[in-house]
Amino acid sequence: MDIQDKDRNDEKALLERARRSDVAAFETLVRSHEDKLFSFALSITGGKDEAAYEILQETLIRAYRGIASFRGDCAFPNWLWRILKNNFERYKDREHAWEGKRKGPGDTLEVSTEEQAIHEERLTNIRQLISLLSIDDQETLNLIEFQKLSLEEAAALTGISIEAFKSRLHRARERLARSVKKNKNLFL
Repeated sequence: MDIQDKDRNDEKALLERARRSDVAAFETLVRSHEDKLFSFALSITGGKDEAAYEILQETLIRAYRGIASFRGDCAFPNWLWRILKNNFERYKDREHAWEGKRKGPGDTLEVSTEEQAIHEERLTNIRQLISLLSIDDQETLNLIEFQKLSLEEAAALTGISIEAFKSRLHRARERLARSVKKNKNLFL
């Protein structure tokens, strides 16, 4: 038995235990995906830490409550990803708009150099512009640009072919580029 088979068997065993309300098994299952989920939540909220954390927490709660009905039609990380996307849509609807909620990426950190401050500001501005795109564009850009997944990994996670993902990525980058051009004053 190779390592991948052992990992799949371990995940299946953890899933079965989690379906029987074993909290420790559920925590073990989500632990390896939590950072990527939070990064995606941070990206789609335009870098808003509190909103991203709230969406992630709601995702994990909904996943735990729904784990008994998880049939395994898709990979467990894909299932978590869809829950997060749905929670973002609910959150966005509930809040009606992100404008005016908070300015900036959260608590102010002391910056050691002017260059670092400029980089952080530009990254925040990019995240905010990405957050104005469709959820599919946000997901696509986040997986490639922030999560640094390969095209194959990102396509598998989203459940589409590599060619379809490449097309989606190309269109998302074009839309982001148009948005950056329209808001070039943010990057001067």
